[in-house]
Parts: sequence; C-alpha cells; structure tokens
Amino acid sequence: MDEIASETGEPVKAIRAAARKAAIQVVKPYLYESAGAEYTAKPSELKKRAKISAKRASNLYGYVLRVESNRLGLERFERKPKGVPKQAGKRIVKRRIVVSHPKRDGSEKEMKGIFIARMKSGHVGLFRRTAEYEQTQTDTGIVKKQKIQELISLSLSEMSRKTLKNPDPKRTGIEDMQKAYIRAVRENIDTAKRKREAKEAAP
Repeated sequence: MDEIASETGEPVKAIRAAARKAAIQVVKPYLYESAGAEYTAKPSELKKRAKISAKRASNLYGYVLRVESNRLGLERFERKPKGVPKQAGKRIVKRRIVVSHPKRDGSEKEMKGIFIARMKSGHVGLFRRTAEYEQTQTDTGIVKKQKIQELISLSLSEMSRKTLKNPDPKRTGIEDMQKAYIRAVRENIDTAKRKREAKEAAP
C-alpha cells in the first residue's frame, strides 16, 4: 500500500476508501467461493446466514473482513435421503440412517438413529433423540417425551478459516486473490480520481 501511495500521490483517506471497497469486491466473493468449493452447502445458504463487512486493520491502509455467521444445520449440506417431510410435526421414518456429505472430498458419514423432521415452526432439520426426557401435563395426565437434538455443522467463518489454512491448489490461491485485491485497490483509486477531476472541471 505504501508503494501505491507513493505512485498515485493520493491521500491516506482516499487509499483507505479504495482498500475497503476492494476488500468487499474481491475478498468477500473469495470466501464464499472457497467455502462453497470445499463444502457441499449451497452458496445461497452461506450468503443467507452470513454478514461480511470490512473493518479497519491495525496498519495504516489495511482492512480485514469481519464475518458474522450462524452455524448451518447438517440438513443444509448434501445428504441422503433428500426427501423433506411436507407436514409440520412429521418425520421421515423409512430410513433411519442418513448419509451426509459436509465436504466435497467424497467422504460419507452414516449416522444411525438420525431422522429428518419438520418442526411446527416449519424448520426442517436432522435430529436425534437424547438420553433426557421432558414431561408435559395433558388432560389425560403427564406425558413423558424423549428430548431431541438438532445436528449442527460449521459456520461460514469456520469453513473459511479451514479452507484458507489448507487451500486447494486446484482453486484460486490466496496469492492470486491478494494480487486481485491490489489491482482492485488501484482501479478504485483511478475511478475515484477521475470522478474528482471531472467534478472539479465542471462549471
């Protein structure tokens, strides 16, 4: 960034603005791309459950991306069976073993005692029964029900950390992403400079 500052002669404020915009333009899509290429969750699911914003870094010009995301339920990844109960309060009971593919490395995980259910709220998830029970008072007496637990996987920020730590050489590498980031900073500076000059030249 110091090199860009000396080349362009732009003030620190202008370079910071260009760097922030470049972080959103280049690095943000890279996080979605890298996580989506490594894991079987749909990119739309990742974007729906994540908020990415650029925050000032400790150095003079830099920005870091802050990723706020909830962990995805395991049903959001590729799985078998693919069917979903149409009615609330119902579950798929034909097959009690669900094969899940959180990662695209071809690995499979068969989980016994897991079932796919739709809650009364409409939420669909992969669940299993726990060793705990809850009691409910009804007109006919006390009903004892076994509690269920939803299976949760990783969040976008956790997926991104794992893929950035061990990048796949077949995909766009971190170095290429960094080069694209610097190019975007330069382009943003040039665009802002042209706009400023056009505004100053206007009568």
